[in-house]
Amino acid sequence: MAPVETKGNKMITASSARGRFLASLLQTMRPGHNEHKRVPGAFPTSTKEWQVVFGNDYIEAYNYFLEVVDPTYHHSAGWSNSGKSYSRAVKPRETIKQTLDQWLEEDPNLLRRYVKRAGFVVKEVTDLAKVAVINGIEGFFQTEYHKDLLKMHVASLDEDGIAFVRMSASSENPDGRIYAKGPSLMYLPSYIREAIVSRQSVVDMKNCHPTALVAIASFIDPTKNFETLKSYVSDRELHLKTICGYYNVARSASKEIFQSISYGMRLLKKKGSSGDMAKWIEKWEANPPMIGGEYVHSEFLKNFSKESRQAGKLLVQHPAFAKYANIEDLQKRISYCLQDVETRLAEVAEAVLNEAGHQTTCRIHDGMMVAGRVTAKDIETVRRACAFFCEQTYGTDLGMDFSKKYIGGN
Repeated sequence: MAPVETKGNKMITASSARGRFLASLLQTMRPGHNEHKRVPGAFPTSTKEWQVVFGNDYIEAYNYFLEVVDPTYHHSAGWSNSGKSYSRAVKPRETIKQTLDQWLEEDPNLLRRYVKRAGFVVKEVTDLAKVAVINGIEGFFQTEYHKDLLKMHVASLDEDGIAFVRMSASSENPDGRIYAKGPSLMYLPSYIREAIVSRQSVVDMKNCHPTALVAIASFIDPTKNFETLKSYVSDRELHLKTICGYYNVARSASKEIFQSISYGMRLLKKKGSSGDMAKWIEKWEANPPMIGGEYVHSEFLKNFSKESRQAGKLLVQHPAFAKYANIEDLQKRISYCLQDVETRLAEVAEAVLNEAGHQTTCRIHDGMMVAGRVTAKDIETVRRACAFFCEQTYGTDLGMDFSKKYIGGN
């Protein structure tokens, strides 16, 4: 295949590893997901990954495919304080898609993986007949970007719609969330993912992080009531809709602000002030009510913020999270603790479902897709197993609940 010439006149040759790496960037850099908190639309990525994939040409490749939008953000990744690797806030250039289109035109098999790799591997199965159907439905895709994501995903499959996807956690937090290494159903928007599989069940934890936060904090200090947090856990949809109307935002924006506040984000007082919530307002074009130049926030959200900070400070005291004690940033420490709970319970649920004959077909953070129809009895077995694990690990049953959804073959 013809190599790609960068601005610095370096020639970047194609390879399966490089193709899958670029395709995974397109998937993980979805607008509205995994965004770098300072710059809407930007994402953190480590130069260490680029060194592994592109070798001596990694700097040329990095600059050719990415635009650095926050040069002040130098969070060391992998080699702490060594100066060898840094994670910067970047935005993908059009050259990623252009290069992948060129490489795939020359070699349609570039992204395919036929051999099961070592480590934690998930066998993902996509219904190619359904892919053909939705590609022919006018207006199905919410954006052209989503259509491109599906194209790259299909290019990574074999002729039967199968891909063996390796999963692992980040080197920075090896006990945290696990991610697919390369193209995966995990990275597709849910409306596409659920439209292109057959005879699989989606199993999700309900309100995983808020449920874990309030349960463990209450265990550490039983005198605390956390009435607002408990209300959110028990009636989440009502509160999401209320915040959508109050700030005039979409449901995904409402979910995001509750999650960010549960990690310790503070509400913004004055218009023009900086901070994480200022970015949220800008990103989602929110319209908080104002009086005298100051925001008037929802009473429920103010109470949620207050209780979340109290609960977070208690959460990190639990002995199960002693491994995160050296993390100075409280928001980051809280998020790592909650992701730890999420990952452990997902592992328990996966083991129970696999034992019942429902093999994993995709992992999605606090949920998964598995083969076959999951029954109410299966879910109850998962609940009991997770309750036992939590009592042994955290000293209390977190009361984690699970939902199920079956996707048939039609």
